[in-house]
Amino acid sequence: MVAFFMFMSPLFELPQAVNIYTQKSSHTVSLTTWILFFVASVAWLIYGVRNRLRSIIIIQIIYMVIEATVVAGIVLYP
Repeated sequence: MVAFFMFMSPLFELPQAVNIYTQKSSHTVSLTTWILFFVASVAWLIYGVRNRLRSIIIIQIIYMVIEATVVAGIVLYP
């Protein structure tokens, strides 16, 4: 059960990205919050790399891709 949520939880951010790109608007989304999410993911990625924890590395890369997509959408559609 833990492994399921560990690998699925990054996908919980996808609806936000989809909304931004389909509505071409991000006026209800905080750029600061999503940048901080991205920074936190970078910190976890570094932790995973240093400790050779493959699952954390994979999950954080997925998080970072989705979070970068959201940040790009916020910048593109203010």
